[in-house]
Amino acid sequence: MWLLDCKTLELKLYYDNNIPLYAILSHTWGENEVSFQQISGPREQIQSYARFIKIQKCCAQAATDGFEHVWIDTCCIDKTNSTELSEAINSMFNWYRDATECYIYLADVTGVHDLDKSRWFTRGWTLQELIAPDSAIFFNKEWSDFGTKSSLAENIASITNIPVQVLLHQRGPQCSVAQVMSWAAKRQTTRVEDLGYCLLGLFGVNMPMIYGEGRKAFLRLQHEIIKGSTDQSLFAWTKSQDVWILRCSSSSAFAESPADFFGCGTIVRTTGQECEFFLSNKGLRIQLVVTHSVPHSDESFTGYLNCTTLADGPGHRLGINLRKISHDQYVRVGLWSIERSPLPLGDDSDAGKMTTIYIADPETSFVGISNWTGNLRARSVTFTPSYNQCRDYGFLRVDMAEFPVSIQRQNEEQNRYCEMHLWQHTHPFAGGVSALKFQHGGNPNLQFIVAFGTTNDCRVWPDIELQIGGNEGL
Repeated sequence: MWLLDCKTLELKLYYDNNIPLYAILSHTWGENEVSFQQISGPREQIQSYARFIKIQKCCAQAATDGFEHVWIDTCCIDKTNSTELSEAINSMFNWYRDATECYIYLADVTGVHDLDKSRWFTRGWTLQELIAPDSAIFFNKEWSDFGTKSSLAENIASITNIPVQVLLHQRGPQCSVAQVMSWAAKRQTTRVEDLGYCLLGLFGVNMPMIYGEGRKAFLRLQHEIIKGSTDQSLFAWTKSQDVWILRCSSSSAFAESPADFFGCGTIVRTTGQECEFFLSNKGLRIQLVVTHSVPHSDESFTGYLNCTTLADGPGHRLGINLRKISHDQYVRVGLWSIERSPLPLGDDSDAGKMTTIYIADPETSFVGISNWTGNLRARSVTFTPSYNQCRDYGFLRVDMAEFPVSIQRQNEEQNRYCEMHLWQHTHPFAGGVSALKFQHGGNPNLQFIVAFGTTNDCRVWPDIELQIGGNEGL
């Protein structure tokens, strides 16, 4: 572990039991951050950097508090060394947990009154940096402290939806996997892989870093979690209603990103028998109470998980919609909803019996289904219109035209990704189409429509139609 000397700002390497007491910094990155190589080189080249002042301020604060060493992620990790980078990412939660003091520097905040506006609460890596330390002090953009994690716990819980007991490391009910995932649902990272890597410490798992694997990093994280957990709330995710998405309607058991857990903050594990589940070459092998869906269908089922919501009574489990593709193999469907059992479920309940099934990945299981040939691989597209740019040119969404511009701006900023209602054929592989209409605020005759959809073989098509004074053209 590399640490900065608070007086000389020189890097020193320590191992295991020889690591001294240290303070640690949590912050958001900006341009011209001082790197490992730069802090190790001639000081004249970086003294003019605004980010170097941040390092100086942090070291000065640590020295004032009696520390000789401090750890700062920008300059205490040699990111050109892949082995060292992987070790640091897998150890980072522990480093924040073991720090004697954590300084949380918010460069965009003046005090408690605008705490909720800080970018720090939107970043993926800062989630573990908030939860891990026993003690943390908040500093504003002038490096003046305005509270501690303990004194601001209620404010932080309101902003993040993380329980105060978790923030303060107090004893309480164990949080479910789905709850922990929900805390990261709205957070972002610069690299898509980091959506998985930044959560390693929260789940106590380790895995190698493979930058370039994209969304597979979050999938690998889930695979690692199930190796040491029997918490089926991991599968209680749903596709966010705030996202416009066109895709074939089937999925594997695993989520694509933390955003899929947005509505899972109140999901808890149910008491009783803990059923095993693990990955096999047929998919996720799992024990569930499986019942026919209503209305009854030979292919449509509901698989009830060992989890519920705080609002439901004991034993009322949450269920995922499944479609049967062989005698014991299923794929997940109905990705935008989660079912609730009307009556408590048990192994001998009339509602269904515990069954061992396989939930397969559609990308591999679709091939070979009778009466369907060709490339049936699932495709997805997310459409994110730039509302700021539309407003700059005077265009408003037609479905919000009745609202004043100030209210519309507020609604759009709170919901940058808006729901798309997708028309789809009965068969799960059939195509779908949807559209959104914009109208010029000063000239109602000037309109344009953005449309896109999927073909029967899941290929995606986009189109834009311009309408001027009743004359239409592409």
